[in-house]
Amino acid sequence: MSTFPRCGGLCVQITLGPSQSVQFDLGVPFVLEPQDESPFMKFGSVAPGQNIPALYNNLVRAPLFRHKPYATDFLVIK
Repeated sequence: MSTFPRCGGLCVQITLGPSQSVQFDLGVPFVLEPQDESPFMKFGSVAPGQNIPALYNNLVRAPLFRHKPYATDFLVIK
């Protein structure tokens, strides 16, 4: 994610409750206990049994959403 050491992020699947035998196509499982707070700094929540893919590092925990990009979309990286 970054060229600086220790600035990389992980792609995780955040799940609330017991771990189920579900195969994830993106990220590794990260299971929350029912008493744990939301990992999204109170800007979102995880419902029991729900799987939310997220970018997870020391700076930010952001949910990821699948979408179909338009043919006119592009990404510029410096």
